[in-house]
Amino acid sequence: MYLRMMRARLIRHAAALLLCLGVATRVAGAPLSPASRVGPTGMGPVVVGTTPAQAKATGTRLTATTPAPGSTCYYLMPPHLPGIAFMVEAGTIRRVEVRSGAFRTVDGFRIGDRLESLTSFYGKRATIAPDKYDPGVRVLTVTPSGEAGRRYRIVYEIEHGMVKRIVAGALPQAAYVEGCL
Repeated sequence: MYLRMMRARLIRHAAALLLCLGVATRVAGAPLSPASRVGPTGMGPVVVGTTPAQAKATGTRLTATTPAPGSTCYYLMPPHLPGIAFMVEAGTIRRVEVRSGAFRTVDGFRIGDRLESLTSFYGKRATIAPDKYDPGVRVLTVTPSGEAGRRYRIVYEIEHGMVKRIVAGALPQAAYVEGCL
């Protein structure tokens, strides 16, 4: 009896840990959709760390861009969801970029939301820094709590007090200012 209780408890804790780390099981027939949310580990069924083939196996249609000469990365874009792009580097998806207000993060934020809402919600998990190139842009970086905080980030680019772009994914790619070069 005691062993059965401990086993059940261990399974519950393992499932909770996997959920916190963003390790999700893929549901057949559940491709990326307008309802999919962006989190530090990907968007909907498209998870950071998976290969393009694995992402397509979720039923999501993705089109690859042509890498620039000498580039180490390229983008996968779902044609049915303009404003979304997945960066692929070293053979795996490393981050998702959002440029459309049609999509929300797992915390409910989207393009057009105010900086004050983000800072109020994230508190000390967020840091704000100036943009590397544009003095009129600030960058709010969110460090997820728990184990994911060591490897993933959500980055909001803020212009005129409002979110203009969201990037989420693994380090160091989530912090690349220029994207694919």
